[in-house]
Amino acid sequence: LVGSRLRPFLELAAHLGMLRYEGGRFSLHEGDERFFDPALDYGVGLPATPLQQLFATKGRAADILRGGAPVEVAASGGKSSIKDKSAFLRYMDSATQEPARELAALIPAGVAGSIIDLGCGPGTYAYAALERFPEANAILADRPEAGLEITAIAAERGLSDRVEFLPIDLTSQALPKGQDVAILSNVVHCLGATTNEELIARIASALSPEGCLLIKDCALAADRSGPPDTLRFGVSMVMFTEEGSIYSAEEVIGWCHSAGLHNTSIHAVEADRNYVVIARR
Repeated sequence: LVGSRLRPFLELAAHLGMLRYEGGRFSLHEGDERFFDPALDYGVGLPATPLQQLFATKGRAADILRGGAPVEVAASGGKSSIKDKSAFLRYMDSATQEPARELAALIPAGVAGSIIDLGCGPGTYAYAALERFPEANAILADRPEAGLEITAIAAERGLSDRVEFLPIDLTSQALPKGQDVAILSNVVHCLGATTNEELIARIASALSPEGCLLIKDCALAADRSGPPDTLRFGVSMVMFTEEGSIYSAEEVIGWCHSAGLHNTSIHAVEADRNYVVIARR
């Protein structure tokens, strides 16, 4: 009975391109299996996401795409419990160690005295930069409610005397001036294009005369044709943010040029197949 009820759904899903059907067998497209594997510790990238909760959330997609309110989650800065926020920050700290080291290695030598990590999450990218530049100090800028967990993680790293937490709304508030290095990692996908352009302009004005900005985000082809993982992530941004989206490195470079930044370059991050755009003042 279960099979007879399930087959029409599978046939329709295959017709719509959501599944493969070959030799009388239905199968998932490459990369989709992680959405359906209950044995995975972290569902689709967020800590402790049970499969049932995932389906309940994704089941709202049609309503959201018609203009309904997005789902609020800690990952995109939405309203969530202190427990959920802390769990997300701890997960991100464990998951981004290697990408953070790759980004830190890209910071031009000799420029890092004052570092600001904007939308810092747990602060992992700033910590990697501080490890590379022992004489530098860092400002960790993020939502006020993230402060306790961020300062706790910094203390565990033995960096309390080299970091300062700055509670801030990145979308509107002024930034402290004279920053040698600004890091904007995994933030632009949470915001709309206009908001990103305005934010990058404010970052540019906060840089020191020889300062540089490093923007890291998920790789997207310039014609928005892929890769599939990034396109799937774009659907999540529709569901979990008011105006978030995915952007190519070329779009980000355009915002940097509009802000008066130059000497832009694109670098691959092998650890998570993302990109880093570097721009100089």
